[in-house]
Amino acid sequence: MTPEDYINSPKNTHATEVTKETVTEPIGASKPRKKKRNLFDITDMSKYIGFEGVVANLSFLLFIAFLFLLYIGNNHYAMKSIKKLNQNEQQVKQLKWEYINLKSELEHKSQQSWIAEQLRTTGIQELKQPPIKIQVPTNGRN
Repeated sequence: MTPEDYINSPKNTHATEVTKETVTEPIGASKPRKKKRNLFDITDMSKYIGFEGVVANLSFLLFIAFLFLLYIGNNHYAMKSIKKLNQNEQQVKQLKWEYINLKSELEHKSQQSWIAEQLRTTGIQELKQPPIKIQVPTNGRN
C-alpha cells in the first residue's frame, strides 16, 4: 500500500478533508507584501508610449521640446560668440604686430645718424659745435 492509498482510504481516521473554507491564513499574513521593483519595472515605458500616454503627457512633451530648442539656440549663440572672439583675438594680434613694427621703425628714423644722413641731400648739415644760449638783458621789464 502506498502512502497516497493510505491517506485516501476510508479506514484512515487520521485523514481529514481539506476544503477552501477550512484553510486559514497564518497570523500576520493579512498584510499584502510589497512588490519588489526591478530595473525592468522602473524603465517600463509602455504606459507612456501609447496614444493615451502621449495625449496625457502632451504638456510635458511640449516643455521638453521647448528645452531642446533653447539648448540648440544656446549652442548656436555660444559657437557664434567663440567665432567672434577668435576673430577679435586675431585682429588684436595683427594690430599689436603693426604697433611694434611702427614703433621700431620710428625709433630707427628718430636716431640722429639717420636724420643727418637724410638731411645731407638737402644741404643741411649737422652742427659741429654745441648750440649757444642767447640771453637778452632785462632792464626791469617783463
